[in-house]
Amino acid sequence: MSFIPDPDLMTMQFDLSSEEFPDFQNSVYQGVVAVWVNGEQVLMAAGNGQANPSNISSSINENLYLDNAGDDFNTEMDRPTLTMTLALRVNPGELNDTRIGIADVGDSRHDSNLLIAADTVQTDLVAMTGDVYGAPDSSKTIDGLANDVNKSGAP
Repeated sequence: MSFIPDPDLMTMQFDLSSEEFPDFQNSVYQGVVAVWVNGEQVLMAAGNGQANPSNISSSINENLYLDNAGDDFNTEMDRPTLTMTLALRVNPGELNDTRIGIADVGDSRHDSNLLIAADTVQTDLVAMTGDVYGAPDSSKTIDGLANDVNKSGAP
C-alpha cells in the first residue's frame, strides 16, 4: 500500500488468531505477523517485535489473547488475540510504502488469520498504547482514549 500522509504517525488495529495457540507456542510451527514501512520492519509491543504464538502465550503477554478452547467465540482458532494497536512512523508529505505480512511457518496444517479492524489504518486519530495496572480482585475505571492523539483538530 502506498500513500502520502499529512502527519508523521499512523496507526492500525488488528487481531491475530492461529491454530498454533497454545499447543505450538514453543515450536517451529508459528503464525507470524509483521509490518514494514518504507522497507523497515515496525516492531510491535508484543515479545520480540512480532505477533506470534511464541510472544503471546500463557506465560508471555497472556493478557493479549482470549481463551477459545471451549469454542466460546465464533472461530475455530484456539486463541484469538485482543485487538492490538500498532503505531507506525511515516514521512509526512512524501510517498510511503507499507507492507503487511502474515506467514504460516513450519507447516501447512495449522492456519493463522490476520484481521485488520475497519477504519483503523489512519493518521487523524492516533490510538496510542497505554499501560494500566490493577490489583487482583479489584476494579478500576480507565479512559482508554486519554493518551490518543487527534491530528484532525476535532475535539
